[in-house]
Amino acid sequence: KIEEASRFTKPQKENLRNSISFMLKDSIRIRQILKNIKEEYQEVIILRYLNDYSLQEVAELMDKSYGAVRVLVNRSLRALKRELL
Repeated sequence: KIEEASRFTKPQKENLRNSISFMLKDSIRIRQILKNIKEEYQEVIILRYLNDYSLQEVAELMDKSYGAVRVLVNRSLRALKRELL
């Protein structure tokens, strides 16, 4: 709410602006990196972490077993990590 925003001190507002800016830059970078990994890895990362689905929900959406999705999530995260380094 606008009324609540006016209750922040000047340093708090600046910290909030910096945090939002950092998150947006980070989000853009992650989306760029996602383009460099396998399509299946992209899908599982987006469903699990950006759309906040449970592993079971991801499994159902991707028509895979729960165990297969767990493995896929781990491989996807490793692929992202390699791209980040």
